[in-house]
Amino acid sequence: MTRFSIIIPTHNRPDYLKRSLRYYSSFEADCTIVIADSSDDYIKKSNKKSVSSFPDINYIYLDHYAQNINLSHKIADAAETVIDEYCVLCADDDFLTSAGITYAVEYLTENPDYAIAHGQYIYFSTGGQNQKKSNFVWGSTYDPHSIDYEDPVTRLTEHLSHYSAPTMYAVHKTVILRTAFKETLKYTEDDRFGELLPSMLSLVYGKMKSFDVLYCARERISDSASDTSKNMLDFIKEGSYEKKYDRFRRCLIEHLAEVSSLNFGRAKLEIDGAISKYLSRFYTDENRKKKPIKQKLSHIYRYLKNPMNVPFSKNFSEFESIRRYVLQHPIG
Repeated sequence: MTRFSIIIPTHNRPDYLKRSLRYYSSFEADCTIVIADSSDDYIKKSNKKSVSSFPDINYIYLDHYAQNINLSHKIADAAETVIDEYCVLCADDDFLTSAGITYAVEYLTENPDYAIAHGQYIYFSTGGQNQKKSNFVWGSTYDPHSIDYEDPVTRLTEHLSHYSAPTMYAVHKTVILRTAFKETLKYTEDDRFGELLPSMLSLVYGKMKSFDVLYCARERISDSASDTSKNMLDFIKEGSYEKKYDRFRRCLIEHLAEVSSLNFGRAKLEIDGAISKYLSRFYTDENRKKKPIKQKLSHIYRYLKNPMNVPFSKNFSEFESIRRYVLQHPIG
């Protein structure tokens, strides 16, 4: 299999990083782990010990980041160290599956018109309200679907209009991930547009493949960026939305101009229409009243004699191994 790199940004969460490294130390796939650490100095010392305690991992440990550095800066910098043709971004509390990455890398290798590939995602937590810590509570999240239009404008507007999953966590051609986050540094300064822009730029430069396999398990914790950072409504209320959106749109138009014959006016109209659908999808009164994702984790895991009971039965064994691993290595 073609080698690839996994970029893991981390900040003041030594237990999560150690748990993640222990998991990837037994990973079947041949890869390099790039750790981008902006923790406090005393935690960086602990993280260095953790990294060195796993000699089987081929790693690059980057610890030159200030404690207040923006996440996109860390990702952009870490991507410059990657020498493999493919790479994938992974939070320190997430678990990628070997099968999911294998499908993605092989497909991207065989189909050069595709820029990114990923599969099915789940959120999980251990325990939950009125439940014991020994329970593994999980639910499906994101709904990625393949976007295989030849036209980059159609790919971009399709993804933004029906946005359900950021592409930033998919397996990328490394050159595209680098470009996406370099531009994100230039044109955004917050988490929301900082997530949207690289997700859009990936689709400008290639198609997206989604597989019906478990690709990533994401832990739901209280300090997740989606819980703590400002959203589009906050920007509108404080009067900063128009300026932020103008920069976001200008970047997309410039890149569309490089790969298509679309003129500025038409590109502006297409992007405006797509962002309107995005906002109505996530920021209507009805959507804001929906229960938070934490309350939707209604599938308490029980032993499943028939793996067909889960939607990603093709690699059910990886779901089971992640479940066992998480319960064997609790945090806190």
